[in-house]
Amino acid sequence: MPQKAYALAVVCLVGGCAPKSASHSPAAEASSLDRDFSWPEAFRNPVPAEFRIGTTTTTSVRADRGGPYFNRRESVIALFGDAVNLWTWRGSTTADNSPREDFNGAFPKRRFLEIDLTHPVASSGAVSLGLIRDSAASIHVFFKDDSAARRIVSVWEIPVGNPVRDERVEFWVRANGHQYLLQFGSFGMGKYSARGRVHGAGTTAAYVQRPDSAHWIVRSAPQSVGRLWNVDDIQNPKDAGLYAFSFDFEVRASRGSPP
Repeated sequence: MPQKAYALAVVCLVGGCAPKSASHSPAAEASSLDRDFSWPEAFRNPVPAEFRIGTTTTTSVRADRGGPYFNRRESVIALFGDAVNLWTWRGSTTADNSPREDFNGAFPKRRFLEIDLTHPVASSGAVSLGLIRDSAASIHVFFKDDSAARRIVSVWEIPVGNPVRDERVEFWVRANGHQYLLQFGSFGMGKYSARGRVHGAGTTAAYVQRPDSAHWIVRSAPQSVGRLWNVDDIQNPKDAGLYAFSFDFEVRASRGSPP
């Protein structure tokens, strides 16, 4: 399919032609700006996604009041690759996840996430960073790595059925002028990329369930703990300690088969 035709088909699927159960406020409709922007370079065959954050009210990650986060609506990017990814602001999709300068006003910040970093594990050296409202936040859910084959095992390889352990869930959040990465699970950034490596020592692996081929449910384990990294310098991450932290969200793909 030609690129332009493919892009228009995607907009219909996850933009102006959302399922009937979704919210249809005027702000949620795809604008001409949303229809025009290109895919992030890292995605050769991206599959659009829909994120619903916080299906319970007690988690540390909270959505704004704008309803689900749809790909190419309100400056959001939500896409499947080997991982499933949500950027609340399309301007933050640089290689190091640092927001780009919005020189021309072309990328308005319309959505945000609230990230609760008020529960540090004192013995780890962490300190409370407060309840953060970040319009350039992101979530990345991988599955696990295959060290023997030196590859990332894709979220598309998660079996349909019962929940399984997930060895890499990460949240990117800016707080007090700094960029942070909150890691859950043993497999972290930098193992297969030219970026500084982080680890998940002391963290709790999440669980992911795939009820059907196009639906993923991601939940933290009971008494979950994540490790925070200061990544102002992407090549030299600095350990910022452990935090008690919970999350619960659902992701749906625009189709039920991998790219």
